[in-house]
Amino acid sequence: KDGASTWKKINDENAKDGKLTYAGILLEEVFEALAEDDPRCLREELVQVAAVAVCWCEKLDRELKT
Repeated sequence: KDGASTWKKINDENAKDGKLTYAGILLEEVFEALAEDDPRCLREELVQVAAVAVCWCEKLDRELKT
């Protein structure tokens, strides 16, 4: 949980400053997944990891088209 807590704090601060990144969000989600012991909760966290990764890829795709 320490990694997830750390990245949540970092992301909260970055969001206030308008500097939130996909990298920070992804790291927070990965650490949340790594902290899970319950298979159902782990699955939910892994779906969130995948969703952030897909969103980041889509952002890159949009940028590459311009």
